[in-house]
Amino acid sequence: MRDTITVEGDMSGVIRIGNDLLSTGSIEVDGDLSGQIVINAHDDSEEWLGSVEVGTTPIVLDDGSSQPDEAPFYDRLAYSLGGGAVGLVPYDLHYAESGGTRPSPAHDLCDPSIYDEYYGLGGELTELAAIVLRHYGPIEIDGTGMPVTIYERQLPIPWGGWQEPDCGWSDVTDRFEASASGRELTITKKYGETGFVYSKDYRFDHVGAASVHLNCLETLVGTAPSVADYTYIVRVRYEYDLNENSMVESGDAIAWLANPADFDNDNDADLDDLAMLTDAIANGG
Repeated sequence: MRDTITVEGDMSGVIRIGNDLLSTGSIEVDGDLSGQIVINAHDDSEEWLGSVEVGTTPIVLDDGSSQPDEAPFYDRLAYSLGGGAVGLVPYDLHYAESGGTRPSPAHDLCDPSIYDEYYGLGGELTELAAIVLRHYGPIEIDGTGMPVTIYERQLPIPWGGWQEPDCGWSDVTDRFEASASGRELTITKKYGETGFVYSKDYRFDHVGAASVHLNCLETLVGTAPSVADYTYIVRVRYEYDLNENSMVESGDAIAWLANPADFDNDNDADLDDLAMLTDAIANGG
């Protein structure tokens, strides 16, 4: 598409661009984007080169923008657009929206420092029941079973220091079940099974050619194309364990002073957060 589409006010529906969004083309949404914009809806290896502008003081998603607005794999979160998204078919995992960062092509699955997110647990918890993976467009599960393979490994950090990882990823997919709604894939532990456990890394592999996989919705092709292949790694630990020694203790306060963390989610790492950490240390997590 080489022209401009203008939406006056908020947009809650779907705009489908069958082929490229060329550098001379643009989509302008004057209000909030709560709906979905699909580019390359014919699934014909086309590109997103033009701009998508959202808001009265527009956020400009473009391949020439810097992050968080660099297309097609922009990091900007949906809430700042109005709750919606722009997706290039085949949709990829929105790493930032899922909570992490996009791994480089040299992503080393044996590197103990590689992970995409900390899922923080309160002191009374030992596991998470569910993790949500978010994508750039709406998805469905094609087939019966799990559309991602889930691997688990012990955190390669012993009590008091580092150790070399054994790269011992174990397939734990059978412990979980999945459901898709909108852009989200929710992975939940099965009844009676163990969830996502404290002090472990989890890897999620999606392969579009697998017998059970994710498909892209809201396209213009008869057979829904597969979501892009991806690998995503998360680490589960206590949110106050800043020095990553599997304990909540005074060393975490030292780590906070060197690199303050925002625990109360007010977008400001301040003395209120330090007080929360101090209380957690005094009360054993």
